[in-house]
Amino acid sequence: MGVRKLSQEEIKAGELEILLAFDAYCKRHDLAYSLIGGTLLGAVRHKGFIPWDDDIDVGMPRPHFDRLMSEAEQFKQETGYRVGGYADVPGSITPLAKVLDESVILESIMEREQPHLWIDIMPVDAYPDDLSTAEQHYREASKLRIQFGAAYANPRGSTTLAKRVVKTLLQPVYRAFPLGKSYARKLDALARSVPYGSTGYVGVLTWGLYGVGERMAIEAFENKVDVEFEGHALPAMSCWKEYLTSIYGDYMQLPPEEERKTHRFEAWKIEHDEGETRNTPAPQHGDEVE
Repeated sequence: MGVRKLSQEEIKAGELEILLAFDAYCKRHDLAYSLIGGTLLGAVRHKGFIPWDDDIDVGMPRPHFDRLMSEAEQFKQETGYRVGGYADVPGSITPLAKVLDESVILESIMEREQPHLWIDIMPVDAYPDDLSTAEQHYREASKLRIQFGAAYANPRGSTTLAKRVVKTLLQPVYRAFPLGKSYARKLDALARSVPYGSTGYVGVLTWGLYGVGERMAIEAFENKVDVEFEGHALPAMSCWKEYLTSIYGDYMQLPPEEERKTHRFEAWKIEHDEGETRNTPAPQHGDEVE
C-alpha cells in the first residue's frame, strides 16, 4: 500500500464522485436536497465548480438530514462512503455533516479535525416568519457557530497573527471541558426550536454564513429544478435566482482576485497493491447494491 499526492483537478474529481454517490442514494431513498452556496453559484455561473474553489455544499430539510444521519451504516454499505458529523466525533451532535472518502488523506490549513476528503451537508431549518425575530435567531446562531468553530479550527489558518495567538491559547481550554461539544448542543437546540414546516420560511441556520439573506419561502425551497454541474443534472431550489441575488448580489460578476479563496488543503490517495484487500471497497456508482 502506498499514497499518491492528488492534483487540484483530482481533488475536485474526487469530490464530484462523492456528490454523485450521495445524489444516487438520495434518489433511491426519497431524500431531498439542493445545491447551496458556492456550489449552486458555480452551477449557475460556471456549470460546475467555481474555478478557484474546491468545495461542495448541499442543503437538506431537517427531517431528511436526520433520516440520513440515522442511516449512516446503510449509506456506507451502498456507497462506500461514510457520513458523519463535523469534527468526526462518533455519536456527537454537530451543526453539519460530511460525506467522507476515507481512501483520501487530507491535510488542511483551515481544519485540523477532518483527515479525509469530503462534501458538506447542511441541515435546512425553519426560520421565524417575523423578519426581526428571524434576524435575532440568526445572530444567536452565529455567536454559537463562531464559538464552536474556534474549538476545532486550525490556528495556522488564521488571517491575522492576533487570531492565531488567541486560537492557540483558547483551544486547550475548549478541549479540556469540552466546550466545543457544548456549543454544538446549544446550536443544534436553537436550530430545532422552531420546528421545520411550522413557519413559511427556511434556511441554513447552524452553519449559515450570509445572514437572513439565506432565508427563503419553504415552498420555493422544496420545489426543485435541475441545474448543470460538471455535466450532471442535479437538484436546486426553484428560487435559486432570488437566493443567489440575496447573498451575492450580482452573482454573475466575478469577484476580485484577492477574494477568490479556497480551503487550502492538500490530499493524498491511499493506493492498494494488487491483490491487497481494502477495508471498505466502494462500489462503482452505476452498480446495483443488493
